[in-house]
Amino acid sequence: ALFNPAKCWHYAANRNSCSQPTCPSMDMSCYFLKFGTCPPVEAQAVTDWDVVITRKHDRLASRVYFYVTRQLQWVRQAVYKEVQQHVGHIPLGECAVMHVRRGDIVLHDEYSRKYYPISDYVDLLPKNRRGAIFLLTDDANALSEALEFYPEIKWYYFDRKRHKGTEGGWENQIPSKDPKQEVITILSTFQLVQRCDTFVHSESGFATEILRHMRKADPTSVNRFRVDEKEKEIRSHKHNNSEAILAGLLDKRRASSRSPL
Repeated sequence: ALFNPAKCWHYAANRNSCSQPTCPSMDMSCYFLKFGTCPPVEAQAVTDWDVVITRKHDRLASRVYFYVTRQLQWVRQAVYKEVQQHVGHIPLGECAVMHVRRGDIVLHDEYSRKYYPISDYVDLLPKNRRGAIFLLTDDANALSEALEFYPEIKWYYFDRKRHKGTEGGWENQIPSKDPKQEVITILSTFQLVQRCDTFVHSESGFATEILRHMRKADPTSVNRFRVDEKEKEIRSHKHNNSEAILAGLLDKRRASSRSPL
């Protein structure tokens, strides 16, 4: 929970075991300034906020978000160091951000989402934004797929531990078992994506935050493309097998590329 002394927030300590805590409280205050002097109440520990309400009041939600994520000084320094390792490599302006959300999204039964091939994302991008792509993904297979099928593209990405497909299981977002570094990577991502002016993604809460940061300076400056925009049912049980379907599709493409003319 974000502020619940009886539990540990999985971005401040490892889930269930609460090992490798970032700080003794094991909550948001490990990274961000406290909201105020009052102790938290149970309502503040709820993380499943109504998405519809958040979107309806997006401007207010943005103000609240940036207030509650005011970083502690050590976090600001760690993020600065992380950003400096990458900022010189990602071109300014003429690049695209690609967010490929996979992992456990096919394990949600009737609310499952689809695994899309990297080609679906690339095809949506303008041709002048396919030369340099900042790839954000929770799936090691997606990274391998991008490098295999699009070697001509200059891919930028964090060299970090990732699960392959669904191997991490349900809501296991910390394959590195290092919550602190995961948070530093996420916060650094929010700064680095601002170097690009084009964004392609599927439905995802994290994608919403990426877009929020990309549009921070100028809300009209980012071209946005949704890979699932024409999907009739974005969340459906019919997507439960999409990991296997995608694997079969890629195998066919590999076989086709090896076949003699």
